[in-house]
Amino acid sequence: MDHKPDSRARELCRLGDYRRAARCAIQTAHSLGVLDISLPLSLSKLGRHRVSAKAAIGLIHATKEQLNQAIEVIEQALNHLNPSKEEIDESLRYLAFVKLTPIATAAIASRIKDTEVREYYLERSISTYKYTNHQKTLIQAYIARLRGDLGTSLSLAQELAQLDSKSSDASLLAGSILSMNGHTYYARRYACLVLRNHPKDVKALELLGLCLYKESRWRAARRVFGILYQINKDDISLASTTMLLPKIVINSEDLDLAVNGYEEIARLISSGLSLIGIEASLEKTGVALPWSFYLPYQGSVPVKRDLETACAFIRLSAKDLVEDIASYYKRSIPPPDSSGTRLVNKETKSRKIRIAFISRCFSFHSNLEAHYGLIQNINRNIFHVIIIHRPHTVIDADQEILNDCANQVVYLTDDFGASCRMIHSLRIDILFFTDIGMFPLDSVLTMPHLATIQVTSWGLPHTTGLHEIDYHLRSALFHDCEDQSEYTEELLETKGYFGYFDYNKHKLNPLTRDYFLLPPDRFLVGCLQSLHKIHPEFDDYLEQISQIDPSILIIISPSEDDLIMERFMKRIKKSAPTAYRQMCIVQRTSLSDFFSLNHILDLNLDTIHYGSGISFIQTTWCGPPYVTQRSNFVRAGVVSRSYQFAGIKDPPIASDKQEYIKLVRSLFKDRRRLDLLRLEIHAKCKDSIYNNREYLESCEAAFASMFARSLGNVDC
Repeated sequence: MDHKPDSRARELCRLGDYRRAARCAIQTAHSLGVLDISLPLSLSKLGRHRVSAKAAIGLIHATKEQLNQAIEVIEQALNHLNPSKEEIDESLRYLAFVKLTPIATAAIASRIKDTEVREYYLERSISTYKYTNHQKTLIQAYIARLRGDLGTSLSLAQELAQLDSKSSDASLLAGSILSMNGHTYYARRYACLVLRNHPKDVKALELLGLCLYKESRWRAARRVFGILYQINKDDISLASTTMLLPKIVINSEDLDLAVNGYEEIARLISSGLSLIGIEASLEKTGVALPWSFYLPYQGSVPVKRDLETACAFIRLSAKDLVEDIASYYKRSIPPPDSSGTRLVNKETKSRKIRIAFISRCFSFHSNLEAHYGLIQNINRNIFHVIIIHRPHTVIDADQEILNDCANQVVYLTDDFGASCRMIHSLRIDILFFTDIGMFPLDSVLTMPHLATIQVTSWGLPHTTGLHEIDYHLRSALFHDCEDQSEYTEELLETKGYFGYFDYNKHKLNPLTRDYFLLPPDRFLVGCLQSLHKIHPEFDDYLEQISQIDPSILIIISPSEDDLIMERFMKRIKKSAPTAYRQMCIVQRTSLSDFFSLNHILDLNLDTIHYGSGISFIQTTWCGPPYVTQRSNFVRAGVVSRSYQFAGIKDPPIASDKQEYIKLVRSLFKDRRRLDLLRLEIHAKCKDSIYNNREYLESCEAAFASMFARSLGNVDC
């Protein structure tokens, strides 16, 4: 039998059209005797797991060229099957001449649910492949890792690494588990142990680079990814050498240096940079593309240029894939007649507008809070509402409540082609990306433009940098902020507030200071923002506020990442020593406790450059006033514009640092004014920033207008 790959079947797999791919692969196998991974892969995606496993075994029997891919298909099949001992014997007879690595054997074994059958498979594999004692232990370590028993896995891996320092697999396993659990120093030691014997080990370099990145040691991480690029020549490693940003910066100069890397990428792109493509790159490296998420936190500077640069690099790397997807799943749009008018039937004009909201953060997350009111209350007589969950979304009670609001709910997978096929099949008129930029590679799904119209809004309060997004909905409240020149998308102004938030959604459960282990005699000042929002320039604000009076206690939220927390506190200890001594880190709380904590605070601080958003809206009805600083950027202007919208008479809005400190000092000394301001904010926000139907009606009108324009003038 000839074993040349069937390029057509593979292409259909790449595009996510697995039914046609399977038919094509079967026809080719029958007529030409050509067999490749497209047959077992497509059968697996179609749910034909037993047949796909047999096809994968047959492929391995015929050729070793696609061994790793075939093993992945077998693993996937075993998630849905309970193989018999007879089937295992038959499989191992086929695979006897292909010595599976201990890792491959462990991967297959970990998927077998029945303990007795799993042990039988291991016994027969050990007998077939003559594994050494070292390899047997390694198999057990990987099985424990894959089945979630990290303690056992780490113990076995460390034991093997100690017995044989040249055992790369054991060291890498130990290092990866330690890195996952935040022990990056020890993880780096294992990575370096491997590199001492194998300087070009890609997995060890990836582990080392990721550990350094987690520690915000961005310069060292970039150098490691530079070495990886010299080995792999892949696009992701190249991007990481220039665009990787620190999670927590030491000082403003450090951040400026990091951002300069985007100029280097822009220069490379303009000089005709040649890339191998995102698909080939992902096959070479297990590291995700560097994150542009931290760009807007660099200070009060425009971010459009750098975000467009990041998107341009991704677009160039994904060019072939995106063009093929866009061509294959092109929307069927009525052609214009001789006068240029599109022929649209009455059914199209009268049907409901199909609007889909897409995110991977539709769970207990600020992004859901930002958009829930719109999704829940949008007019169902006009709109058919679809919720699309991206891969790795957290399924929780909040997500279930959201799903109940929708006419249709879809969960995408990691399979890009299949996800594009699913979106195309939904026949979406308006696809609302609520949070592009929250995760690496998020932007690629926008690029084939699978819906008639693609929009975004204030989920991330700045441009996406993507010309594939047609509109950015922005409240008229921000009319004096960045203008159209700072948005890649077309700015579309909405009326009312910038979201719909139900005043009665949350309840207050009053708790005492004792509950939070806070002293009864201190003036509690909250700065309960994500730590990456606390720009190094704000450190001096905290220092001067702390120096107002020793009774001031600054309350800080903990980071989910201990490494970020540690780096932040080291920075504060040096840059703001008084604030460091008068700072309290509260433990992570439930949303109910978050309201209760705000209720007992005396004052809140809005961070500069990138201020409060959802946390302000969530607590305005129960918490103390926020002192804020005026900004001409949306990302730092939510609190000041909200005060104006609510009609607060003398809002605590500063024009600069000096006035900011002065406002805090004044409110600290004049408690009566502070109490009256608190009551005024509570009362006036109730009927202004909450339950704002003008926002809903304005969004509905904007969506209807977009839809009407698309019927009359759609770019084919």
